[in-house]
Amino acid sequence: MRHITLRTACAALIMAATLTAARADTYAVLVGINDYQYFGVRDLQYSESDVELMRDTLTRHCGVPPEHIRVLLGKEATRRAIGLAIRVWLAESTQPDDRVLFYFAGHGTQLQDDNGDEEDGLDESLWAWDTGILDLTWVRDDDLNRWLSAVPAREKVVILDCCHSGTGSRFLGENRVRAASVPMSEVRITSLETKLEAEQSIEAEATVPAASPVDMSAFTTPGAGDTVAEFSACLPHQLVVETAQYKHGAMTYFLTEGLRGAADDDADGVITLGELQAYSARRIQEHGFPQEPQLYGTNAESFALVEGPPQAMRGAVDAAPDAPPATTDDDSADMWAAPEPILQVALDADLGGPDTAASGQFARIVASLASVEGVRVDGETAPDIVVMATPSDGPEGGIVVRTANPITGESGAGWEISRESDVDACAQALQPVMRGAAVRKALLAIQNVDSPRRVRQTAHADGVEVTADEPGVLVALSVADDGSLTVSLSADGSLTVADGGIAPSRRKAIVVAASSVPSPLTAGVVIDPGAAWETLRTVMDELAALPPDAWGASAILAATVSPR
Repeated sequence: MRHITLRTACAALIMAATLTAARADTYAVLVGINDYQYFGVRDLQYSESDVELMRDTLTRHCGVPPEHIRVLLGKEATRRAIGLAIRVWLAESTQPDDRVLFYFAGHGTQLQDDNGDEEDGLDESLWAWDTGILDLTWVRDDDLNRWLSAVPAREKVVILDCCHSGTGSRFLGENRVRAASVPMSEVRITSLETKLEAEQSIEAEATVPAASPVDMSAFTTPGAGDTVAEFSACLPHQLVVETAQYKHGAMTYFLTEGLRGAADDDADGVITLGELQAYSARRIQEHGFPQEPQLYGTNAESFALVEGPPQAMRGAVDAAPDAPPATTDDDSADMWAAPEPILQVALDADLGGPDTAASGQFARIVASLASVEGVRVDGETAPDIVVMATPSDGPEGGIVVRTANPITGESGAGWEISRESDVDACAQALQPVMRGAAVRKALLAIQNVDSPRRVRQTAHADGVEVTADEPGVLVALSVADDGSLTVSLSADGSLTVADGGIAPSRRKAIVVAASSVPSPLTAGVVIDPGAAWETLRTVMDELAALPPDAWGASAILAATVSPR
């Protein structure tokens, strides 16, 4: 499968507001679709708010004028409208020295290649609002390349927060996956003549003629001087997550967090696509989301996406002088605030009503889980874990209790409950599961995305070497399956963390610009599961009392994430 974009080797794409004078202009087309016309496609929740977040980030933190941004939401985002926004608006608004960005949040899929230019026989395709069973209603990778080739700007970036796996949407609760498909047998393949007629209806609106006649049977490459990069939310076979926890797609949330300044790994004021990909991949892995952001294009990792003084990325310059107020519907004071360090547990049970024996047994189990410190059962916020109960089909009847991942809908092993003694056994088995998850949630909540302090990571045979970029005390925390917390500490700003069978998403490094560390932490100590959650809460309180530039935190990966 060929990727939507081809190659990259250019200078800055988006400049900070203080450096935009005498620079080339940036133009962006932003597309987000929640509700689809086609009845067979499950609607999404946060694609349109992703567009709002991206627009606000570009205007408030990257100095892009609002009039340089074209937004298409919901019913506005038909295939024809998307084509016109690129082929006409971008083509007529930009000059060769300008730069353009195309952003899409919504469903993605794969279609059978219709012109023989794909090695695997599949076209990456985006679902427009009016996409249906006619193959010409999709936005194929060929379409994007053809439309972009008519845009005179030589620097182009495509950002896609969607799946290309072609799988059906799996979801549980408020979390959803941005993949959709229809059976290949239902797709109606239209003739090249019909496709050409539809394409010419877009061309007819353009006053800037195409460089060559439209050819629907061949892949159209950008011009010889063009540089095009693709930033994709996942590998082709993976699923893209939009989370109720952040009310955004995972990649868009962390990408904009990085654009705000957190991805500026060397604190030089320049954010490259490589830094942005590494940052978003690290944050996504830290949260355990099943996707890996990808960056395609020769030398794409050195493509400067933001260039400006470091203080512009640290909140000292929060917005361009004429930037409009944020329009996002997030009601928190800080869009990128850390998650609450409480494990949210939702319940999913249909056991015949509250007066049945099965419901009474399940209620006892739930009460046991709610007694675990750091756990909130059936809260109003998005769940971290779902506890499900279903009637058992075994000979003795009873119920089966399972835990489930609310992102993917995947459930773990079940506990059979057919006798009263099974209730206590199930509760005793579930408590350490909840305790460990609660401690990992508290570890995740130790975040300071505004910090200029950075932690370097280098993989070695004996573990990961973690180094602070400025003098300070360095602490490494690791959470085992049962919730126990291991503390490593270095006063000289460097230490090695052995793998020890602990997943990277359960490890974090904290660097503090002080001669002491948070009071509960002692080098070499293993804190038992019963005290680990409260320990991390105390650590968070003490860190929160420090100035934002006095400390930083970073997930410890098995190896340094690098662009692929």
